[in-house]
Amino acid sequence: MPNLAPAWQFWTCLWGFAVAALALRVTLATAFPNIHRPDEIFQNLEPAHRLWSGWGVVTWEWRDGIRSWFLPGALAALMSVSTVFGQGPETYLAVIAIALSLLSLGVVVTGVVLGWRHSGPLGAVLCGVLCSFWPDLVYFAPKPLAEIQAGNLLVIAAGLAIVFAPGTAVSARARRASCLAIGALLGLAFSLRFQLAPALLVIAVWAGRRDLRQGWLLLLLGAALPLGALGVCDFLTLGSPFQSIWKNIEINLFEHRSEIYGVEPPYWYGVLVLRLWRPALLPVTVFFLIGAPRARLMALISIVVVGFHSLIPHKEISFIYAALPPALIVAGIGTARVVMAAAEALRSRVSLAAMGFAASLLWAVVAAYTADHSFRPLWFYGHEMLPIWKEARSRPDLCGLGLYGARFPWHITGGYALLDRPAPIYLLRSPAALGPAGPGINYLIAANPPAPELHSYETVMCGSDFCLLHRPQGCIETPAYRIDAVLADEGS
Repeated sequence: MPNLAPAWQFWTCLWGFAVAALALRVTLATAFPNIHRPDEIFQNLEPAHRLWSGWGVVTWEWRDGIRSWFLPGALAALMSVSTVFGQGPETYLAVIAIALSLLSLGVVVTGVVLGWRHSGPLGAVLCGVLCSFWPDLVYFAPKPLAEIQAGNLLVIAAGLAIVFAPGTAVSARARRASCLAIGALLGLAFSLRFQLAPALLVIAVWAGRRDLRQGWLLLLLGAALPLGALGVCDFLTLGSPFQSIWKNIEINLFEHRSEIYGVEPPYWYGVLVLRLWRPALLPVTVFFLIGAPRARLMALISIVVVGFHSLIPHKEISFIYAALPPALIVAGIGTARVVMAAAEALRSRVSLAAMGFAASLLWAVVAAYTADHSFRPLWFYGHEMLPIWKEARSRPDLCGLGLYGARFPWHITGGYALLDRPAPIYLLRSPAALGPAGPGINYLIAANPPAPELHSYETVMCGSDFCLLHRPQGCIETPAYRIDAVLADEGS
């Protein structure tokens, strides 16, 4: 059915959702700062801070050379740019949140465009609402996690593959340009998160079809630049081309290193999504099934991403982020289909039934935000360590910061990325370390209540689990207890 709606409606819809989505993402990221999981800091922001300033904790992944500098390098560039607006973590974290939120708008644009193609203004609004306001997408958009940003690139590439697919009413020149762009996006997404390879291949097959010269060749040419850059980057920083891929596979697949951090059954993602979405899951699932035949590529991407990651023993909800925007777009298209069918059946453009179907999807968005144990608590979830870490950073006399305790969870701290001070950080695993390391420490973070052996320190502030303690003195460095040295000894 041709779409005869005026163009101004499309552009109003597109810009309206883009502005609203950006405002919501940036507002929540800055108003409720948190750490979803340690990889945000120690796999991305911390190496970026080390590249930019020279200070940063080095974890085992970086010592073993299984991480690419692609994303940390981009974050370091944003940190450098942020100095134009001010100094300190608040400034560069805000700049990073804005930049990553802008990238996530590609998902919003893709949703509006595909919704419009299928169902005109109704489809654009429904898909725009889901892509702009669904809590998973809003929550994860500003997160400096490779799987999130790779997922956004994947969705943009899929949208281009649909819009410029063979047989669509586009010029040969536009299709050639689109294939180059799709190839570049797929190559960049692969460089950030190679575990998305099965879904990336699905998009490549959809875009290339049987056209070797005007399809596959251009896709490969487009992908050559980011993939070549990854190979050169790994060679210069890690020692061999594509080391962040092949060595990662070697250590995690054959040596099972990632399984140390938890192993979950194949059905775990389904159970977790049910817990997070609760009442919102039913209408989304129903409308996804209705929309899947009309948005086959997006539906297939969702299934492939979840299916492949379900086979990997170590699981995180962010690993399947790339499946969520396509699934929501399919659900939006399915909802529009039901609304239009209901209106046609009742011979009314605006009927109670049609409004009811549309309202059920909007209700799903609200329910996903507000249901108990859903996404609502996540914006208020932040390790109590963050205010303690911020207080330590604000102390002008800080010259050595100790982390004390046999099982002190150093990974929930903000590292140098949030400390942004050149003061050494020390990790003290036992009371015996207090003597030799003590001269290097004038602030200490320990469990609440502080142990008796810390009587020489005075309490600055406490949370429910941790306290920041202070002892007035200068600092003499004790390298053996610096956090990098201790983590290297522990293999952490």
